[in-house]
Amino acid sequence: MRQFKNTKNNTERSNISVNNYLKEVIRYPMVTVDEEVILTQKPLDK
Repeated sequence: MRQFKNTKNNTERSNISVNNYLKEVIRYPMVTVDEEVILTQKPLDK
């Protein structure tokens, strides 16, 4: 396996990806503690 070299180009692409992810995630409200508890108790739909 080749060793990964962290170049400026790789870092810039990673930053763009993270920024795009954060822009997308911020559109949705955060789950409250009570909602999180309820979600953890629900069975997963298959």
